[in-house]
Amino acid sequence: MDISFNNKDNVLCIALNGRLDATNASGTEKQISDYLNNLEKNIDIAIDLTGLDYISSAGLRVLLVITKNQKKNNSNLCLFGLSENVMEIFQISGFDTIFNIAKNESEAIAVLKD
Repeated sequence: MDISFNNKDNVLCIALNGRLDATNASGTEKQISDYLNNLEKNIDIAIDLTGLDYISSAGLRVLLVITKNQKKNNSNLCLFGLSENVMEIFQISGFDTIFNIAKNESEAIAVLKD
């Protein structure tokens, strides 16, 4: 799993590339949490899943933990760039009703700015 962080228009963009599954879920969660702990508590986050090949239930849990923490901090989160396969996993699990999901980065940032 490759993770990159970029600030764009006062929104933290986190890009996930590879597979997010049981083998790397805890490490991914720790890396993102450590990064977020060094930031302002009320920054909105857009997570770029364009490079995500696969997500398991352990990976869904990572995203759920991040969004719960965002809500505690009165901040928002939006996912974007879900492939057809990843979107199908979100739909089957019902997670598509939990998350704000946009098509691309500019749409995600617009959702977060509203």
